[in-house]
Amino acid sequence: MEVQFYYPESGPGQHEISIKNTDPLTAADNQILYRETVRNIAERHWLKASFAPKPIKDAPGNGCHIHLSLWDEKNKTNLFYNAEDKHLLSSLGYNFTGGILKHTPALLAVTAPSVNSYRRLKPFCWSSAFTCWGPENREATVRLIQPVDESEKSGINLEYKPADPSMNPYLALGSLIAAGLDGIKNQILPGKPVLCDPATLSDEQRRNLNIKRYPETLSESLDEFEKDELFKTAFGDDLFKVFTAGRRSEAELFSQKDDDFEIANHKFIY
Repeated sequence: MEVQFYYPESGPGQHEISIKNTDPLTAADNQILYRETVRNIAERHWLKASFAPKPIKDAPGNGCHIHLSLWDEKNKTNLFYNAEDKHLLSSLGYNFTGGILKHTPALLAVTAPSVNSYRRLKPFCWSSAFTCWGPENREATVRLIQPVDESEKSGINLEYKPADPSMNPYLALGSLIAAGLDGIKNQILPGKPVLCDPATLSDEQRRNLNIKRYPETLSESLDEFEKDELFKTAFGDDLFKVFTAGRRSEAELFSQKDDDFEIANHKFIY
C-alpha cells in the first residue's frame, strides 16, 4: 500500500493520507487495512483515531474522496483522457460522470450511509452538497482532476466527493462503477460544468443548470436508493433488502435521540 500524499488538515488533530490507485477490489481491501492500522497504532500511543464523518460538531468533517479512472489494460491507456476536448475529458468520461450524477441521490445511501454523514454534507464545507460537476471544483459532486501538461495525461481522473469512512468500501466502489457504466451504456451527459461553488448561485440559476440539493438525511437518501432500479439489480434482492433494512433501523434509532447522542455514538464506531 503506497502512500502518495500526506496533509495536515484544517480540523483539530485531523490528517489526510492519500493511497495510490489500484484495481477496485484491492482499493477496498486497502481502505480497510489502512483504517485498522491507523486505529491500532493510535491505541499503542494511548490515543483514539476517529474516522466518523463529523466527530466534532463545530469542526471540519472527515471525508473519504474516491478517485476513478477507466483504463485499457492491454494498451495501458487512460480512457478518460482526450487531448482534443476543452476539459481533456473523453466521451466515456463525460458519460461516466453523467451516470454518477444521475444516481447521486441514491448513491449517497451507500457512500454516506450513516446518520452522522449528513451533518458533514452541507454547503460551504468543501464536502459538496449539490449534484454537479466541474474542473477542479472542490464543491462539486464530481471534481475533474486535469493533467497539468501532456506528460501527465494519464493522471486525469474523476474525484467523487460525497463519500466518507462510514461507508463499506466494497459496496461503495461497486455502486459507483454501476452508476458510471449505466452512464456509458445509456450515453448520459452530465450537463454544463460548474466553475463556482454551486451554493453561491441563486435557486433559479441552479434550476437552469439542473443542480439539485442532496438528500439532507439518511432517510431521504434511502428513499432515493429504494426507488433506483439500477441498485436493485446491482445489489441483488437479498443484499438490497438487508442493506436497506439495516440503514432504516439506524435512521429510526437516531431520529429519536439528540445531537450529542448521535456524535457520541458515531465518534469511535468508524
